[in-house]
Order: sequence, then structure tokens, then C-alpha cells
Amino acid sequence: MFESCVVDEGAGRDLAPASVALDEEGRALGRLAAVADELVGLVGSVDRADTWSVGARARALAVLDRLPALVVGLRAPLLVAQREAAERLGNERELLDQRARALGASRWRAEQQVRSAQALAALPDVRAAVLGGHVPERHVDALARTLAGASQTVAAFLRSSEGQAAVVELAHGTDDRTFTRDLAALVAGYDPAPLDDERERGRRERYLVLTHTPDGTHLKGRLDPLAGQALQRALDATGHRSDEDRTHEQANADALAALAGHALGRGWSPAAQSGCGETPLAETRPDESAPAGAEPAPGARGREGAGGGDGGVVPGLVTPGVVPQVCLLVPAEAWHEVRRRRQELEAGETSVELRPHPPATTSDGTVLSPHELATALCDCAMTRVVLDGRGLPLDVGRARRHFTPAQRLAVVARDRACSWNGCGTVASCCEVHHIRWWDRHGGPSDLDNAVLLCGFHHHEVHRLDLGVERQLRAPATTSGTSVRSAMVYTFRDALGRLRNGPPGPAVQPDRDGAR
Repeated sequence: MFESCVVDEGAGRDLAPASVALDEEGRALGRLAAVADELVGLVGSVDRADTWSVGARARALAVLDRLPALVVGLRAPLLVAQREAAERLGNERELLDQRARALGASRWRAEQQVRSAQALAALPDVRAAVLGGHVPERHVDALARTLAGASQTVAAFLRSSEGQAAVVELAHGTDDRTFTRDLAALVAGYDPAPLDDERERGRRERYLVLTHTPDGTHLKGRLDPLAGQALQRALDATGHRSDEDRTHEQANADALAALAGHALGRGWSPAAQSGCGETPLAETRPDESAPAGAEPAPGARGREGAGGGDGGVVPGLVTPGVVPQVCLLVPAEAWHEVRRRRQELEAGETSVELRPHPPATTSDGTVLSPHELATALCDCAMTRVVLDGRGLPLDVGRARRHFTPAQRLAVVARDRACSWNGCGTVASCCEVHHIRWWDRHGGPSDLDNAVLLCGFHHHEVHRLDLGVERQLRAPATTSGTSVRSAMVYTFRDALGRLRNGPPGPAVQPDRDGAR
């Protein structure tokens, strides 16, 4: 066993220091054992939790929620020391096997645990934040993967005090997916080359396999992120949605069949509004009776009119060759960098240096590599959203009840995801809510009166008659970019009670709205 190898390694040490170390480790082991015994002794008390008050149960759960992060923070230096000792003795595999048996898991899970410990050892400020409850334990693995695969430039930044502060700021009050996207954006802002290489490898591995059997056709495949999002938007544009008669997966299968039929010339008629609050992807057929060269009738524009300020869409009329739209958020710095690189390459420069800049992302926060951005900009319809110095979109609203596509694009650029604290639903599956209700308060359809909410929380706001308060988020303390909203929203009921938790680690509401 590995434990015996470690004990034998220290047999020749000086006796006095060894005795002091044994006293210290003995006291630490005793305290750990006492904590474990104390927790075991609480089992009988929590078994009677149905007799506790609601507030007591909530406070107890909050304390228990802190324990995983404390365990991860305390375990880190122990695992790192074991790993270094095993490396000196050539017993790395034996250590991982022993950890896998202790966890009752695979060696991959043991390697993941050791990797997370090494990341916390290299980032002491982040470890202190984990122990203090400011960084959730579940974010550590994503950080460890990023640090393990980072270039020297990125690794040096992450180990700096500035980089660790940025990581802690990104992890504060976010879910796993949002933190992973934010961290990828931060890393890509400092060194986009590794992301470019990774995406190129992923693109080379793309495939699609259709297996036809007597009982049906089975699909298996992999697409690059932009192609995958284009496919998803195309599926959504068909109007097929899950309902009481079919599941989400079955609706996707029906949508794919509809796309195939459309490609073969049958076409389809999308619904007037998609289930995710998106304007359906639709185009009109030109008037076949009109003479050649005539201007199309008002409201009968093709793709040239898509994304315009009016956002006019006539549902039910489509033409072959509909191009699914994917929304890209391109910072001005990234746009200028792409143009600069292209101009220098056209001028004959053989080595073009990459300058740090905020990366482009999709509306759900997926970071684009420079090559992916350049490819997307080669064939796309662009809509410009002008931001002020604080990163907030300027008003593009009009006096109408429904928000225009341009207004929705501006709200997505500002709020990025569902604005309910702790909800990570992506913008493409969110709806724009009038803060001052249209029918009750006469609230206008402009950016100041708009907030992005997922379908469930939009329903909850109306069901519970919640008021919305908006405040500007503190500016970022680091360079780079973040897919986090520039605003912070709180939701209160008629009695002034906070319903979505304070900004920071969120307390999610249950279905009846109780905290």
C-alpha cells in the first residue's frame, strides 16, 4: 500500500523535528476525527427535522452546503503532498488506485480530485475564497481543467493576484455553466491561440452517422459549436415544441424531419412566436406575379430585411435556402483585431502577432476562436448595437407593445441570460418582460423597461406580482471580457420581501415562491 511507502520515506529524519511534526499531525488528526464524530452525533437530531422551524432548517442546510467546499480546501494540501511523495517514489499509479478505492469511484475521478488539489495549491487566494464560501466547490474542477491546459501566458496570469481576483469575481453567485463560459472568455482574452487550435481539432473530428434499421434510423454525430447552434436554431424555427403529447426529444425529431422536407421542397409554416421568445426564422416569397426587377411589396422582403429595425416577419411564407441565424456578440476590440490581422496578412506579413482583446461570443456565452469569428464574419448579416461607456446598450425602442428584434438583441447584449439571481438559462430560451407592465401600468416597450427572463421565472413574476429593481453592476477589476450581465436585478413582492435572494450566491425559489 502507498501509505506504508510514505512512512518509510521519513525514517531517517532527525528525531526532534519528527517528534514535533508527529505532535502537530496528531493534534490535527484528533480534531478531524472529533469533527467527524460530532457530525455523526447530529444524525439523531436531524432525523427529527420535521419538528424544526422553517428558518432553522434553512440555516442548517446553509451550513451543510458549506461543508463540501471546506473539505475540498482542507484536502488540497494533503493530496498535493501525497502526490509529490508518490512522484519521488515512483508510485503515482498506486496513489491514484488507492484514492479510487477510497472514493469508490474510477481512477479518472481520483485524477480529477488530485488535479483540483494541485490547482488550489497553485492559487492560494482562490483556495482561501473556497474555504470562505465565496467560490463553490463545484467550480474548482472547471478551474483545474483550465489551469492544466493553459498556455504559459494564461497560467502566469491565473497565478497572479490579479488573475485570482478575477476568478473569484467570476465564480461569485454563478452556476457551473456560467462560470465555465466566463472563465473561457477570460482566458481567451489573454491568449486566443490555444482555443483556436482546440476548435480546429474539434472541427476535424466532426462526423454524422445515420444507421438505417428496420425499426428506424439512428443518428450519432458531433458538430463544431457554430454549426451546432445553427442546427438548433433551425430546429427551433420549425415551430415544433414539446407538449402533453410528445417529449422535447420527440419534438426535435419532428423538427429535423421538417427540415429535411423543407430541403426537398415541401416547406413548412412556423408558428408566429417560438417557445423561447424568439422571432421565428421566416422569409417571404417574392411576388411571382410581379414583373422582373420590381420592388417587393411592403412586408414581403427576403433575407435583406431580416434583422432590420422593424423586424417585420410574415409567418407561414418561406423559401428554400433559409439561413438559420446565430447571434454573435463581437466587442469592438475583437472586430478591429480581425480587420488588422487580415490587412497585415494581405500586405504580405508572414507573422502577425495576436494582441490581447475581449473575445467574441455567441449569445449564450460560447467563446469563438479568432478563426471561427473570421469565418462567421465572412458571410453574415450584421446588426450593430451601440454601447455606452459602461457597456450598456443605447435605446433602440419604439412605441409598440411587442419588443422589436433589434430591441431584443440589445436586451440580450445587456442581460446575457435570465436575470433571476442564480438562474443560468441562456438568452435564446428567454423572453423579454416589461418591468412596468404594459396592460396595467402602461409601461413602454423600450430598453429601460425591459428585462430578460426564462419562461419559468417570467411566469413566476406575473404569478407572484413581483416588482423589479435594477442597479448597475460594479465594473470589472480586470481586463478581458465577461459574459455576465452589466446589471443586477432584484425581485420583490407587494410587501417588499426579496423573492430571488440578494446578488451573490442565490437562494433559488421553489414552485410556490417560498425561499
